[in-house]
Amino acid sequence: MSARIDPATLSRADAIAFRESELARLESARLVAGIASGPLKRKARRATAAHHANVMALSAAIDGPIPPDIAAMSTDDLMAALSAE
Repeated sequence: MSARIDPATLSRADAIAFRESELARLESARLVAGIASGPLKRKARRATAAHHANVMALSAAIDGPIPPDIAAMSTDDLMAALSAE
């Protein structure tokens, strides 16, 4: 399982590189969680949560925090807003 990454200790370039790596690991963990069962499925779900937390922390460090009005939107509302532009 992945350790938590502290983006404050990274340069912007390193944070971007780590985010790309964590995104790939997140996708792999999601795939494993989707096809596994039992203890392996639980382990993959924990890894998914850890990688997701790292991606979100790194994204906040790179791009800044998500504005509250956008964070409160549902996925459907967000997609509609993005499509309208």
